[in-house]
Amino acid sequence: MVALAAWAIGLGGAGVAVALAGPVRAGRIELAAVFTVLTLLATPPLMASLAGGLVPVLLPGLLPVLLAAPATFHAFVLARVSDEPIGPRLRRRHLFLPALGVLTATGYMVLSDAQRRIMFVEGELPPGPLPALLALATFALVLVWPVVAGGYVVAIVRLMARYRARLRDRFSNIDRMEMRWVEGFMGLVTLLWLTAAGALLNENLSAAPVRIDGILVLMTGALLVFLMVFSLRGRTTEPVGAADVSDPEKPGLAKYARSALTRDHALQLAGRIDKAMSDDDLHLDPNLSLTRLSRRVGAAPNLVSQTLNDTLGRTFFDYVNDRRIDTAIRWLKETDMSVLDIAIAAGFNSRSTFYKAFSARTGRTPQRYRQDQGST
Repeated sequence: MVALAAWAIGLGGAGVAVALAGPVRAGRIELAAVFTVLTLLATPPLMASLAGGLVPVLLPGLLPVLLAAPATFHAFVLARVSDEPIGPRLRRRHLFLPALGVLTATGYMVLSDAQRRIMFVEGELPPGPLPALLALATFALVLVWPVVAGGYVVAIVRLMARYRARLRDRFSNIDRMEMRWVEGFMGLVTLLWLTAAGALLNENLSAAPVRIDGILVLMTGALLVFLMVFSLRGRTTEPVGAADVSDPEKPGLAKYARSALTRDHALQLAGRIDKAMSDDDLHLDPNLSLTRLSRRVGAAPNLVSQTLNDTLGRTFFDYVNDRRIDTAIRWLKETDMSVLDIAIAAGFNSRSTFYKAFSARTGRTPQRYRQDQGST
């Protein structure tokens, strides 16, 4: 148990150092906070072994850490996937439960050493109203925590769904930007949450509680390893605002950045988008983004996105990849290029992405499509 705790604490300390000193800027503080929270939650076994006399003093301090964990995970994911900073009102809401934990932990510091020892070492309730009030507050917070943590899991899932929808409005290749590892992270967090919730409820409600401290420490260490491997990567999205994206050669459409998009303007802009894509084969650029297309047609990114969604009925991602598939189909019919060469030349970043898009569009693999065309 002590060795597991020392391993997890070492991982967490290294994670904090790398998060703060590494090249990744987006969510740096939030990531360091996640590593710190997980590290602190892994300390009780080591605390009991090396500083047993300090357990009654230090253990209450873990209550606000536990209560802050879900909000910390949420803040980290938010920092990685959102362009908008969190507002003061929402920040206060996230701090409410940890603040109650700090207040309760502070109450324990008012107790005498003997009272804290009775509560945290012997597991009994000393006489007096304050210990009873603190025990009741702790019990209530422990019962509320699983519900609040579950709410944060749902909130993070929604954050990721909005993030991926935003990616499809901004980029033509998103397979390296989707942060799929967050699902694995949240899966581990949810498993740890369920296990910890079960342990807390069992410890507080059962007459013969089952100790699973070793399992919790091992799961915490696994979560730290996962974070070390996947989280130390920069955010790949770029902000899309109403900045000046006018093209010097097309000054006439610069006014769209400052005006409402009427139906006539949308149709005109849709025509210019189609013409730019056809004339310059922009879809063949694997790094084509909404911002680059907007600069090419001289309109604000939000207006180009609105035109694609409302007038052409496609996200930017789907619109560009439809054109790439059209090109790939033509090359499969007219050339002897390999499927991989066609995928890369058509603007796809990988063979697997091309296969997925091609099969979704045609219901066949590229090889099967070429065979079918050759037999007709």
